[in-house]
Amino acid sequence: MKLRIKDNSIRFRLLRTEVQTLAEEGRIESHTLLSATNPAGRLSYSIEHGIHYKAIAAEQDGLSIRITAPTEDIVAWSQDNIAVGLYSEQAVYGGEMLQITIEKDFACIDRSDADNIDTFDNPNAKHC
Repeated sequence: MKLRIKDNSIRFRLLRTEVQTLAEEGRIESHTLLSATNPAGRLSYSIEHGIHYKAIAAEQDGLSIRITAPTEDIVAWSQDNIAVGLYSEQAVYGGEMLQITIEKDFACIDRSDADNIDTFDNPNAKHC
């Protein structure tokens, strides 16, 4: 799972197996180690779904970012071969808006096959 944070936007890109795992198991999580000496010094980020969630939302607790979403949205998106992503806005401190994006990770046209393992077929790629 890739995470991109820029200003008031957060975007997750998921590989095929991550989309499938999220839909079937209800949660995926990744970590980025930030400390050379402390295993707890890491940034954790996760996406989970549940029937009790009414909208896509972001939560932060220390060095942990969690995105929650309605099960119906995640399952429908995972089964739709055309749908690229799920998009939401959330009001945050100071009247600002946080843009939340969850997308399928498409193959890069200009990268090697090894870099594109487990990605979704890029709709902009030319087919032979």
